[in-house]
Amino acid sequence: MEKKYSLWNKGIAQIKEREEKLEEMQQALGEGFTRHKDDEALNEHLKKQLHSEDPMAEYFRVKNHKIQMRTGIVYPTYKGQCPPNRYEIKPGYRWDGVDRSNGFESKMSLEKNKKIAHKELTYRSIAECE
Repeated sequence: MEKKYSLWNKGIAQIKEREEKLEEMQQALGEGFTRHKDDEALNEHLKKQLHSEDPMAEYFRVKNHKIQMRTGIVYPTYKGQCPPNRYEIKPGYRWDGVDRSNGFESKMSLEKNKKIAHKELTYRSIAECE
């Protein structure tokens, strides 16, 4: 019973990630303390890392994304513009662009922006008086 409930608060991806980390730790225990140039596991790990200054980084990022899309790890995303919301949740990739909300989110963001603008205006007016 405890085993059944222990998995309820964990997602599939987190469980898989934890198993991979444990497996990696087991492999690290079996390896020697020092690593050399010809260590295959280290070389593979370093090859998988993407660096921002690498000219081929964008190519590999797109390539990895396509592979993940084919395997079902990553889902397609909506490419167009969408109205902002307070949680910054993007719409699904099949969204047709029609805003079917009751307008609460837009009113809320408008009020928030008004408060911020009012604070800036009062700060500027106080700074000018001094």
